[in-house]
Amino acid sequence: MSFMSSILNWCNPSQYSLFSTTSHQPPTHGGVDRPAAHIDLSAANEEERTPLVAPTAERMDRQTTQANHLSRSARVAARPLPTSTLSTRCAPAAFKCGAFTVALKKEGNKPYIQISHPDNPFGTPLLSTPRGKAFIKMGSHQLDISDQRGSYNIKQKITKETFFQTIDSIEQTEDGSIMISGNVRTASEPESNSSTFTWQLTPKGEKELAMTIEHSEGDFTEFEFDSNAQEKLFGFGEQLSHIDLKGQKVPILVQEQGIGRGHPIVTPMVNLVSSGSGGTSTSTNY
Repeated sequence: MSFMSSILNWCNPSQYSLFSTTSHQPPTHGGVDRPAAHIDLSAANEEERTPLVAPTAERMDRQTTQANHLSRSARVAARPLPTSTLSTRCAPAAFKCGAFTVALKKEGNKPYIQISHPDNPFGTPLLSTPRGKAFIKMGSHQLDISDQRGSYNIKQKITKETFFQTIDSIEQTEDGSIMISGNVRTASEPESNSSTFTWQLTPKGEKELAMTIEHSEGDFTEFEFDSNAQEKLFGFGEQLSHIDLKGQKVPILVQEQGIGRGHPIVTPMVNLVSSGSGGTSTSTNY
C-alpha cells in the first residue's frame, strides 16, 4: 500500500495525524472503534474563533454557547494518540534533497526526523517528527460505512496497529530522493515479526517535496508530526463553522454539510428525522 502527500514550503511545523485508508471491508466483532479517513488536529490548544460578522451582544452569547458545544464535541470525538517509541540503528546525519535538508537528529536518546529549507521566512523547520515517538504507524482494519441522504457514518474497527518503529537505514538515490527504511511492530509482536516500511522524499522543484510511504502489509497508514502552539491551520475544504481548525478532527470526505452541524438543539432534532443529516462542525460538501 502507498500513501502520498506533499509538503508545501512556506508553513510552520504542524502537529496532526494524517490517516490514509484504502480498505472497504464489512465490519467484524472485536477491535477498536473510531471514525476512519480523517486529519486529527486535536492535540493542539483550544483557541477562540473569529466571528465572520460584527457581533452584537446577543450574537456573541449565542456564538459562545455554540462554540463551546462544538469544542466539547470535538474533544469527545478525538482519538487519543497511543504511547509509541522510535529507535534507530543510524547515526545522526543530514542529506540535501533538492533545496531541502532532511536530517536524522537526536535529542538526548530520542531520535527524530527534521525537514528544513534555507529560504523559509519563519526560520523554523518545515516538518519535525515527534521526539522519540513512532511517526509512521500501520495496521489492519475493517470499515462499517453507512449513509443517509448524502451524510456518511464511517466506523473503523482496528484489528492490528503498530506502536514501535525502528529506522534501519537512510540513503540517497540517484535521482536525489531520500529513502528512509525500517520496521514497525505491535506491542505484542517480537522484532522478528516486524513489518517493513519505506518513506521516500522526492524534490519537486525548489519549493515542494513529494512524500511516499510504502509498507509490507496492512491496509491503513498514519503519519504524525509536531506542531507549535501558535500555529493556525486553515483550509481543508469549504469549512463553515471554524476558520482556524487547530484542535479539530477533520474528515477527509465530501458529503452533505448538515443542518445544525453540532448545534445542541438543532442537530439532534434533524437526526431524529434523518439519521446523520445533522452533520458536524467540520462536515463539508466542497
